[in-house]
Amino acid sequence: KQQNMTERRSSNVDFKAYKAVSVAGRFTSVHTQLLNDLNLVPETVTRSDLATLTAHLIQLNEDALGRKSNNKALTKLPMKIFHDYSPNGSVYWMIRTFYQNFNRFNFTGPLSPQEAIRYLKDIQEILIKRGFIDFPCIYISREIKDPLRSKLNQIIKKHKASTTTSKKNATHIIEPDKTYDIPPSSIEPVEYIRTLQHQNNLVLVHWWYYPDSYDSWLTSTDVNDTNIDVIPAHSGQWVVSPRWLTDLDIFNEW
Repeated sequence: KQQNMTERRSSNVDFKAYKAVSVAGRFTSVHTQLLNDLNLVPETVTRSDLATLTAHLIQLNEDALGRKSNNKALTKLPMKIFHDYSPNGSVYWMIRTFYQNFNRFNFTGPLSPQEAIRYLKDIQEILIKRGFIDFPCIYISREIKDPLRSKLNQIIKKHKASTTTSKKNATHIIEPDKTYDIPPSSIEPVEYIRTLQHQNNLVLVHWWYYPDSYDSWLTSTDVNDTNIDVIPAHSGQWVVSPRWLTDLDIFNEW
């Protein structure tokens, strides 16, 4: 939906949101599992501590690997893994690995660039091994020619995805652009958003052409249409344009 906006999108974490009691409650299963598996007493760490640490890990992911990073040693961890609060889920493994690396459950001081990259690499390896992260298998249409084709293949290799010459084996099919990717803008600044959920007087929105880490909570008065957009469940292959890959390389995020 179209949205007149002057606010800049940001992938920075809203730390206040992670201090809410309702957010801390999501960490109950993770908290219980950590205490049991690491043989810790309850006083060692609270659910609020885990919520705050997770917020810091999201920001670390952005600072070390995001669009403005000068040393993108690997692709950013996908945002979905920061929202799986199930026992033995991805949040559990991120926090457990942090504790085992640094012997603490807090972010009292910044990590050195080397420590940050080493930790994020450890997390990526663990989450790939346990099936929380996978990479697409991509078919590039024969209609796409060099130099764009070579550029897309380089991006695919850089971000650990794979290619296939068999269209039926692909998870994603890259087809040439048939229309303009970006909708025409009006005289006023225009953004395009998808409304995801409501919470009190706030609305969570997803910005078109931006990865999930840029999803933002806005006040309902700032959103033209606050109705939640119902997206039909997807099955089968994805058919996307080359921009899906070129944007991946810009933001360093699937």
